[in-house]
Amino acid sequence: MKKKRQKKKIKVLKIKRKERLLLSKKFIEECKQKLIKKYDELLSLQKSAANILFEEKGDEADIADSVLGKEMAQELTDTQRKIIDLIALSLEKINKGTYGICEHCGKMISKKRLIALPWARYCIECQDNIEK
Repeated sequence: MKKKRQKKKIKVLKIKRKERLLLSKKFIEECKQKLIKKYDELLSLQKSAANILFEEKGDEADIADSVLGKEMAQELTDTQRKIIDLIALSLEKINKGTYGICEHCGKMISKKRLIALPWARYCIECQDNIEK
C-alpha cells in the first residue's frame, strides 16, 4: 500500500518539474528586473513617507493636517513594507529556482498573474481560496 502512495507522489513531483520549465530564463529575468525596479521605487517612497512622519508644523491647523498626513503616511509605509518583503521573497525564490511556484498547491503560477503581480506567492485559485 505504501509503495503505491510513494509512486503517486513521485508522479506528481515529475509533473511539477515539467511545469517549472514553462517559465523561460528570459521571462524570469524580466520579472526579476521588474521586482528590482519596484523594490527601489518603494524604498524611495518609504523614505519620503518617513520624512513626512517626522515633520513638525507650526499652528493648530497645520498640526491637524500633519497628524492626518502622518496617519496616511504610516498606512502607506505599512503596505509598502509588506510589498517590499514579498519582493525580497520573490527575488530569493528566483535565486533558489523556485520562482513562480504556488506556495500552497505547488503548481505553477500563471504567466499572466506573474506579469500583473510579479511578487505573487499563490496561483489565482489558491489566492481566491485564501481570501474566502
